[in-house]
Amino acid sequence: MTTTTQTASTHLTSITTRQRGSRVRDGVFAILVTLVAVVSVASVATAANAANTTTQLAAR
Repeated sequence: MTTTTQTASTHLTSITTRQRGSRVRDGVFAILVTLVAVVSVASVATAANAANTTTQLAAR
């Protein structure tokens, strides 16, 4: 038979485990968002550079 203390302890352990998992998920999400932002900025910079090069070649 479980006591109230054991039940409360089990409940707190469960909450702690869920919070840890949530923090890991949040961290992974933040890393993915950062990666997508970096790739997007790099793509825009590459496209701008290509457009600039094309414009310079056309002006010759």
